Amino acid sequence: MNARDARTAGVTLVELLVGLGLLGVILAALNSLTSSSMQASGILTARARLQSDAVIANQLIAARLKESCAVYAQGTSLTYPAVAGTARGASRTWRVGTDPFVAFVMPEGTGTRFLAYHLLTASAYNAQMPAAQQLPVAEADNRVLMEYSVALPAGTCAAPPASPPAGGTAALVTDHVREPAATEPLFTVAGDLTVTVRLRYATGSGPRAAVLPPLSRDPYLMEIAGRNLPLAE
Repeated sequence: MNARDARTAGVTLVELLVGLGLLGVILAALNSLTSSSMQASGILTARARLQSDAVIANQLIAARLKESCAVYAQGTSLTYPAVAGTARGASRTWRVGTDPFVAFVMPEGTGTRFLAYHLLTASAYNAQMPAAQQLPVAEADNRVLMEYSVALPAGTCAAPPASPPAGGTAALVTDHVREPAATEPLFTVAGDLTVTVRLRYATGSGPRAAVLPPLSRDPYLMEIAGRNLPLAE
């Protein structure tokens, strides 16, 4: 190989190396763009799911509370019977206002129904539920909102039971409820028995976390007075 051919081969090699370098930069940029797009898509999907869950759960709770004829006052302690989905650790006792818990009675046909809502961690939920009803992934920050329901005899609006009667069932209303903050209690019962509900949803962690409503905004807020409550004197 003469000197001219050697110079030509050297230039070609340099051009090839430069081309490969540019190709690497382009591939890295495309990979970053794809990862960002997938991350953004994942967050949007999570937000859409949370939004759907929020609408359904909010409508259900509001509809139930609007029918109430008796609401347990702030500070009332109630103990659930031994029903799966009502325990947190070894305790089944919940206190209105102190715990994420509310209980009330609503008319139903010729009788009445006792209803209560409480919040459990996903791990506490899975620990007491059969395998077919367990959540597939018990995220550390996942909370599930439960509804306990049991039919009562007529006349309980005027004299609601001191504790939830046996024979009821606890069902999952929605998961991914964010742990309530001290400034945002999940349920508050006012002196006139109006119930304030503050719901915020969250899923994921780190940059992929989705919180609805965003922390810069107030939670989903409902102030509900039961239509069947006795009129204040």
